Amino acid sequence: MSENDPTEKPSRILRAGRVALGTGLVAAGVPMLVLPGPGLLSIAAGISLIGSEVPAVQARVDRIADRIRS
Repeated sequence: MSENDPTEKPSRILRAGRVALGTGLVAAGVPMLVLPGPGLLSIAAGISLIGSEVPAVQARVDRIADRIRS
């Protein structure tokens, strides 16, 4: 496969980095709910990053989004 093939799965290191960054954003967002800072935005961004790599999380996010839309 070529280097720019969008169907190629990302490396484990890249996946782990995204999950770690998402977890960090969620962890930083929780205290920002009561302290000054964009808590909800950080949590949403973190969950989105985690969901891009973990199908179970993405399924839960999709269900919540469907409830919000209806």
